[in-house]
Amino acid sequence: MILICSACSTRYLLDPEVLASGGRQVRCTKCGHVWHQEPSDLSRIQEVSTPAEPRAIPRAAIHVQSAGREDRHFLGWAILLLFVAGVVAIGLFARPQAIAVWPPIERLYMLVGLESEVVGKGLEIRNITSEHLLEEGIKLLIIKGEVINASKEVQEMPRLSGRLQDSRGETINEWNFMATEARILPGEIVTFETRIESPSFQVEALAISFIGGD
Repeated sequence: MILICSACSTRYLLDPEVLASGGRQVRCTKCGHVWHQEPSDLSRIQEVSTPAEPRAIPRAAIHVQSAGREDRHFLGWAILLLFVAGVVAIGLFARPQAIAVWPPIERLYMLVGLESEVVGKGLEIRNITSEHLLEEGIKLLIIKGEVINASKEVQEMPRLSGRLQDSRGETINEWNFMATEARILPGEIVTFETRIESPSFQVEALAISFIGGD
């Protein structure tokens, strides 16, 4: 529900369950105005407000791409062997570049004991939530989640990538961000939070994944 400060007209999203049956004191973070808010008044404000705020992204539409779970495409040994002569010479020295150009070659690296390093191996992304807020007149999409180290070793925290998609699966917005810690101990849980200003009303899905690089 939408709560409006009577002093400065700043608008807030408020969970109606926060208010007890008799209401409670609330304070505007912008101007400091304090007033007693009744649930019935909040319902009336919601009825006359326009337009409706965007809804949070459903959990079913949030996708996590954890390390080691990506789909790999293998076109068959016949096609792979056609490239062996050319890639062997450069493969040992430019493995990341070779995989980026032709992903099926990663299968060959695995077979000869040169499996490529998986970004975020042993780490898992979980408990992702999203909510829309109005802060100083700016609409924000707040995304929170956790990263857990399921391995038995201390891990360097890789960068995270976020991607918003519409109903057709087309990418609307894509960005990179970091978790709250640079390293994560075995069994430790590290949180992350990222914000997107003025998100599109067409957002239907969210994907979070690990990415390599600086």
